[in-house]
This record gives sequence, C-alpha cells and structure tokens, in this order.
Amino acid sequence: RLSSGDSDAPIARAELKIYSGQRVLARMRWALCTSMVSVGFVLWVLIWFMIRHRQAARKKDICSSDWHIYVENTVLALLYFGRFVVFGLAPLVDDLRRMRLVICIDLAVVLTVIIQSLGGLWAPVPASLKAICFIAGDGFLACGLVRTVFCRTATTMQKYLWGSLLIWTLMCIASHLVWDTLTSIECGHVYPGYCWQPVQLLFLAFASRPRLRQRCTAFLLAAFEGRGQARCAAALAGLVSDVPAREVVAQAAARFRCVELAVLRPEDLANNAPAPELFEKSFAAGLRKVDAFVSHSWHDDPLAKWQALQRWRAGFVATHGREPTVWFDKCCIDQNNIEADLRCL
Repeated sequence: RLSSGDSDAPIARAELKIYSGQRVLARMRWALCTSMVSVGFVLWVLIWFMIRHRQAARKKDICSSDWHIYVENTVLALLYFGRFVVFGLAPLVDDLRRMRLVICIDLAVVLTVIIQSLGGLWAPVPASLKAICFIAGDGFLACGLVRTVFCRTATTMQKYLWGSLLIWTLMCIASHLVWDTLTSIECGHVYPGYCWQPVQLLFLAFASRPRLRQRCTAFLLAAFEGRGQARCAAALAGLVSDVPAREVVAQAAARFRCVELAVLRPEDLANNAPAPELFEKSFAAGLRKVDAFVSHSWHDDPLAKWQALQRWRAGFVATHGREPTVWFDKCCIDQNNIEADLRCL
C-alpha cells in the first residue's frame, strides 16, 4: 500500500498511460488512413488511364475478341472495386472524423465519374440508355454517400456506407448483365464486359460480410501497431475513445463499484447473460478500497471458478474477520450504460 502522501500516484500513472495510448492510437490512425487513401488515389489514376485506353480501342472495334481485351477488363474491374475496398477500410471503424473525410473524398470521385458519363447521354439510343442506367446507379451511390456523411456515430456511418455500396453493386451487376448480353448478341461472341461480373460478385460478398471486413481491419491494424507495448497502449485508447484522460479517471472514480462475495450464488457465475438485478447488489466504493479484482473468463468451468472463489473467501474471512469485497464484472458493470463502464474499466 502507498502512504497517504503518494495516494494520488496510481491515478496520475493511469492518466499518463491513457494519454500516451491516445497519442499512439492517433498516430496509428493517421498512418493507416493516409496510406490507404494514397493507395486509393494510385488505383484511381490507373483506372483513369485504363478507361481512356479502352475508350480509344472501343471506337475502333467494339466487338473485338482479342484475349488482351478480356484481361484488361478483368484488371480494370479489380482496380475499380478494389478502390472502394481500400477507401472503405482506410479509417478505423470507430474513427468518425477520418471516416467522414474519406467518404467526402470518395464522394468527389463518384461525382467526377458522373460528370464524365454525362457525355454518353447524347450518344445513339442504345449507348445513351446504357449511360442513363450507369449514371442512375452512380447517382444513387452519391446520394448514399451524402447521407452517410451526416451520420452522427461511426457505427451508423459504417452501416450506411456499406449498405449503399451493397445496393449500388447490385445495380451495377444488373446493368452489366443486361447490356453485356445485348452486346454479346450483337457481336456474336461473349462480350469482354462479362469479366466484370465475377469481380462484382466478390465485392458484393465482401460488402455484405461485416465480420470479413472486421478481420481485414484487424489485419491492417496489426500491421501498423508495431511493438507490443504500442499495441497495448492503442487498445487502451480505443476503449477510452477521445475522452480526455483526466475525465476518464474522474468518471472511473465516480462509477467504481464493488460487491460482497458472500451475496453471490453459483448460478451467478454460470454464464455471461445480462442480469440487471445483480447490479443492484453492488454498491459504490472508492478506488483502491476493494479487496480484490476478479479477472476471469466466461469460458472457465463455472463450478471450478465458484469453488476457487469460496476457498479464497474462506481464507480471507479467517485472516481479516470480515467478508471480502470484490469487483466482479457481472455485478459492477451497469448494463444500461456499458460503454461508460467499459471505458472506466
């Protein structure tokens, strides 16, 4: 135990650790976002040059069946939809400001594509109808991105972003399927535009699977985290979010609770199902005023866990002549305000 003169030392160390973690996380977020956006811009430049080259080739022979035309369409499709993957993964899922910035950049790119496509409206009827279909799809995506920008939480923003991309991809698949089929009938062979379909289906699967995107984000995050100490600091800052370190410590002191081990029953340790009635058994306590912090896993054997706690409790009572107080997550975390309590934890 620390003496009364240095009782504030643990709190000061906690504030310093939180502040350091926030700085590490901020640097990591900027590094990840900047790198991914740079890759996205490089992809966009490559896409632009390939589209210009393809447009020049189409003016010569729209029905060309050379093998390199099929390769070019496949590569172009990979670059085109890969750009959306890169931009979508650029910010961390809880990074509201950078996510909004990235979406604004992507919106500008989509609007540029729409403006460039407007020239197709004055083409002959089949080509003008095709232009209308693709402009409508890109217009829907632009509207979805505008709606996403004004979301107030990062979670909602992610939901609208990938939801808009999902519907837009379905529209692209339908448009390509119709026009590529008509062009194939006109040319008498499989049109190279069909090479876009497998890539579109892959992107559709990616956009519809949040867990897959989470794994990709975790992989990118691990690549930018570096040393183990920096990884721990960033993880701590991720729980705290952007709340100032001093405010977090103040909240932790105000919300800290404990429970007497004697009031717990074996069934309380059986599973991690929310039990608000257990929170009522806990009571406010000062920091460093409880006897133990129970760290455990819900994958542990419940009976073995209960027996271990009771053995420790019996020894404590025999030594100190009173029931021990402990911090136990199921009792001391308010189920109605989990985010705040996890931040304080």
